[in-house]
Amino acid sequence: TNFYGLDEKQTLGNDETSKLITEGISANSTAFLDYSDPEKVKTLGNPTEAALLLWLNSIGIKFGELRENAKVEEQLTFSTERKYMATLVDSPLLGKRVLYIKGAPEIVLSKCADVREKTAIPVSGCKKKIEEQLFQYQNQAMRTLGFAYKFIDEGTNMPIKDLVEAGMTFLGITAISDPVRADVSQAVATCLNAGIDLKIVTGDTPGTAREIARQIGIWQETDTEQNIITGVEFEALSDAEAAKRVKALKVMCRARPTDKQRLVHLLQQGDEIVAVTGDGTNDAPALNYAHVGLSMGTGTSVAKEASDITLLDDSFGSISTAVMWGRSLYQNIQRFNQIFDRHISTLIYELIRKTQRSHRLILILEQLFFNLLFTTRNRDGGLLPYIRTFGQHYFRRTFYIQHPFTQQRGINQRRHILSFGRKSKLFLYFGILSQFPELNTYRVQP
Repeated sequence: TNFYGLDEKQTLGNDETSKLITEGISANSTAFLDYSDPEKVKTLGNPTEAALLLWLNSIGIKFGELRENAKVEEQLTFSTERKYMATLVDSPLLGKRVLYIKGAPEIVLSKCADVREKTAIPVSGCKKKIEEQLFQYQNQAMRTLGFAYKFIDEGTNMPIKDLVEAGMTFLGITAISDPVRADVSQAVATCLNAGIDLKIVTGDTPGTAREIARQIGIWQETDTEQNIITGVEFEALSDAEAAKRVKALKVMCRARPTDKQRLVHLLQQGDEIVAVTGDGTNDAPALNYAHVGLSMGTGTSVAKEASDITLLDDSFGSISTAVMWGRSLYQNIQRFNQIFDRHISTLIYELIRKTQRSHRLILILEQLFFNLLFTTRNRDGGLLPYIRTFGQHYFRRTFYIQHPFTQQRGINQRRHILSFGRKSKLFLYFGILSQFPELNTYRVQP
């Protein structure tokens, strides 16, 4: 935390600045804490807001009492378009009507006239220092939030969206660390090696998004500004320009739901198979529009309904594993079809020929079954291994380095169909020979 009206240790007391901070965090929030397990407090709702409540809880401040006592007159919930949340309360703690706002620091700061330190200081005198602190936090992949407030006169009845536009007082910033899970980097490397292109689309700042991408292996030292874009910049591009840009794009930051959906649409127009992961309500349009929508088990109900698959373990590694099993199944179906490519001509020919010469059909079927099992030219020795492919067999690590193929490539490829045609002609030729024994004894006279 870095609230400018507090001391260097950021100690909260009983002064007005401390009251503004604690009540602002408690009342201007939609998150909750679950105290059912005394040993471990659980969070409910937005994880960023919940982290702030946990901070208050860690220093012995109960947010519930502050939230219940503050009478909420009007509230403007957070949205990715506004990038802030505002709440107007009648505060018994301060004895005044107070408008609290929190959100993207650059957005909140733009609505402020001064900064609350020991005395009020104009924003122009502190802006450079605040921006340097934000840059430092964001380069550590930390999520930053800005906080501000304004006292509202009793007779003022303006809508809250008009009240927040100017005259706010900046309280300070918080930086929240959201460490990358240990398995993510390996899962990302697996996908990249398998020819799967990964893009980060987030509402975080460019600095935070770039650092997260670097930590998980998506952003490389050779990447340039062409590989990153903000939602506002992306919206300004024409469809033709955006279609070219998305090919090299690795990170989209400060993105809105419409930006995510447009990105999916442009990639699909380029004949890409697009999968989208998300856990929030704002991810729903992109999840629904993608070829495969993957929601998280801890995500919102809206995200789950819009998706095709829900990952109960919330692990990115599950996605790479699913892709590899899909490739395994695709290859197993191809191999199974090849079995019939090799034997269907033989089956037809043998049934016709031997039923004409024998009345014991059961012996013929037994022979065909024996041939089908053990005379195939497959290096694994017959059909049985292919039957096992639909269970636990044939999942190979080589699938992790095979590159994907186009949508136009079907299960039965052209070379397999041509091979089947050649074999059919060959068996037909021998079938004709077998029906005319005199051809088999023909000799060329010298």
